[in-house]
Amino acid sequence: MLTPETVRQTAFALMSPQQRDHFVQEFELDFAISEPGLALSRNVFMQRGFPADGPADITADMPRMESLGCPRS
Repeated sequence: MLTPETVRQTAFALMSPQQRDHFVQEFELDFAISEPGLALSRNVFMQRGFPADGPADITADMPRMESLGCPRS
């Protein structure tokens, strides 16, 4: 289990100084970290007075609409 302080330290280590300033003022920040072949989108926000993190892995190889079986509009 991650402590609020660990989440804060980790999130702040990944943020630029401008992003940290925005988070401190607005209490939330959406940003993305990208690696070749992998993208990681992150949302950091305040929850019950403590920083929380909502990571979401987003693949760089998005499926095509045809492969999802979606009807054409």
